Amino acid sequence: MNKLFFTLIFFYSSIALGQTFKGQVKNADTDEPIAYANVYIEETQSGTRTNESGYFKVDVSILTKMTLQISYMGYQTLVQHVDIENLENNLFLLEPSHLQLDEVVVAVPGGKLGSENVVSIEQQSMVDLNFSSPPTLAMAITQIPGVEQISTGSGIGKPVIRGLTGNRIVVYSQNTRLENQQFGGEHGLGENALGIERVEVVKGPASLLYGADALGGVLYLIDERYTQENRIEGFAASGYTSNTKGLKSSLGFKMNKNRIKWNLFGAYGNHADYQIPNDQRVVNTRFNDISIKSALGYHRKNWVGNIRYSFLKNNIGIPEEAAYTSEVEREMESPYQEIGQHIISFENTFYLGENEISAILGFTSNRRKEFEEHHEHEEEEEEEEHEEHEEGEVALEMLLNTFTYNLKSKFELSSHKTFLTTGLQGMYQTNENFGEEILIPDAHTFDLGIYSVINHSSANDFEWQGGLRFDIRKLDTETMSTHDGSIPEFNQTFAGFNGSFGVSKTWNQLTLKTNLSSGFRPPNTAELLSDGVHHGSLRYERGNRELNSERAVQADLTFELNSEHFHVGLSPFYNYINQYIYLQPGLQVIDDFPVFDYDQTNAKLYGGEISLHYHPHQIHWLHIESSWSSVTAEDENGDALPLIPANRLSSKVKAEFNQDGWIEFKNIFIEHVYKFDQDRVGLDETPTDSYGLLHAGINIEFPFQKGGLVWQIGVNNILDNEYIDHLSRLKSHGIYNPGRNFSFSLRWNWGG
Repeated sequence: MNKLFFTLIFFYSSIALGQTFKGQVKNADTDEPIAYANVYIEETQSGTRTNESGYFKVDVSILTKMTLQISYMGYQTLVQHVDIENLENNLFLLEPSHLQLDEVVVAVPGGKLGSENVVSIEQQSMVDLNFSSPPTLAMAITQIPGVEQISTGSGIGKPVIRGLTGNRIVVYSQNTRLENQQFGGEHGLGENALGIERVEVVKGPASLLYGADALGGVLYLIDERYTQENRIEGFAASGYTSNTKGLKSSLGFKMNKNRIKWNLFGAYGNHADYQIPNDQRVVNTRFNDISIKSALGYHRKNWVGNIRYSFLKNNIGIPEEAAYTSEVEREMESPYQEIGQHIISFENTFYLGENEISAILGFTSNRRKEFEEHHEHEEEEEEEEHEEHEEGEVALEMLLNTFTYNLKSKFELSSHKTFLTTGLQGMYQTNENFGEEILIPDAHTFDLGIYSVINHSSANDFEWQGGLRFDIRKLDTETMSTHDGSIPEFNQTFAGFNGSFGVSKTWNQLTLKTNLSSGFRPPNTAELLSDGVHHGSLRYERGNRELNSERAVQADLTFELNSEHFHVGLSPFYNYINQYIYLQPGLQVIDDFPVFDYDQTNAKLYGGEISLHYHPHQIHWLHIESSWSSVTAEDENGDALPLIPANRLSSKVKAEFNQDGWIEFKNIFIEHVYKFDQDRVGLDETPTDSYGLLHAGINIEFPFQKGGLVWQIGVNNILDNEYIDHLSRLKSHGIYNPGRNFSFSLRWNWGG
């Protein structure tokens, strides 16, 4: 591998740079040059900055046309399609803006700002999400309206989008679909924040572009960009969180030379049991992780290629009862999970004028082990057949290998107005068991989807998008013996059509979007075939071979009003799911665990989000933000569905400063989050009381000539309130969520 890598480096470095494109960026109101503005080329995934006079130059040797994204704090982001051969004026004007609300989205094709897309997408940078130093990525994204998490302590977070979770949410990482046994209630997101620049959330059925399982939405994790052309840079960072006595360190390196772009990151984190407000620690909520992420990119002629690789190893404790300690423990003890995950993707994009063809091949290997405590079989026959578990013995071990493919073409039907995107997408997946216990059998899954989407933009700020998709999924298993009997073979094929249509219209400062989309989700292996004790969930789960595919229809509306100092957004939705699959608690008990059976009903979910952002005219450094999110979910009999988040109201006051000096106070914030009572509960659930939390933080920078130090200080749950979130899996044990938490982080950026 080393020999191959250095051979590639030598080959790529031997190619001389080609044609360059030059331009200048100015203030649209004053005609003054804008120094150090960010200039990014979507096609090459690279860019540069303007100099002191606002001038820039970039390598465009592979392009005749390109999409430029130019951004700078205090200005609206400019996205402009450039015909290099016929461009008459290389001058780009940025409009001053005090509200930084619009960024280019990646989750849908087109290279457009979020406000210009027919589909409404929420997005947040990791810089903003990490401001309060959340211990996991899953907790960080809960700051996005409409997004919550099902938590098991501090180390396990499972994303919830508008009340839907698990296999109804599709996660994309490294531009490929992430598969990590997400059916399990205590199976977390499976990613951390290392090397991630931004998070985008598509709410509602998004099956057209992302696959049959995207019934509830898509969580799209966008890797950090490569550094600017002819630049080498890096960072070293370290952080501490008081509540878990958590320590985290990370390193990063970026290089962009002679068309070769390389990112390399590494991190290690270690957390003890978390502390509740009475100064006691919840036993076995400790966790640690080690991660590596790398990306290698190259472009030549009309081709851009990227190879991305990541490795993540997690050890996560699973609390089974309300046990507390005053000691700070970090060493793993049973029961706990050990997860090892590799992701590799190979991206190829060919540009043919305004048209492009891309192929993304991905491979994910997820090995999940669950270690149990020492226990004895009660019956003598079982004692003869099965040895007793030793402390820390692997009880459940599953290896999930997934090969994904995404072949896509985008054709311009009329100049920058109408585009046709067609694609072939799917996966081949194998699941193997190696542990003594078997929850789901060895299985082979083949998935194929074909889709076409048309986007049209008119001159009067009217846009529409429509598309169709067909999916087929085949699931095969063989008869498999277990210590309780056997799981018979299963062979079945599921198929379905999906469609969507949406329009967007802008009148000056007002934008209105509406979408109608359908979704189709085949039942997964666990829902069909599980037959065993899931110790992480503390229940015996029994599948149902008669399950049908879920089919959904969602209507959503987005209303946005934007002015120079004010933004308001309103996003109601209604989602009807036919044959909704859920776990039904039964009356049986097997091996001292309650039995839960998979069943189906019809369900409806409705609600929405409201967001406000006010920037006072004479106080340019002050921002006042607020958001409200709500979802109601019930079955065909009007009974509430389980694990639906409570209504949430978040309010934040933030001050941003633009200073120059040896010490710069960049920003400071104070935030209040209020969760309302959740008294509409499903079977086997209890109501949850309301609670409010107060958070604060400050960001200070010490700039150098090339780089600088960034110091962040934050505190969560300032008042050390006792509370239990409705989506906490420890709620049934009466265990409080974490108490007050101080966080400190220091990051050294270098390079030039």
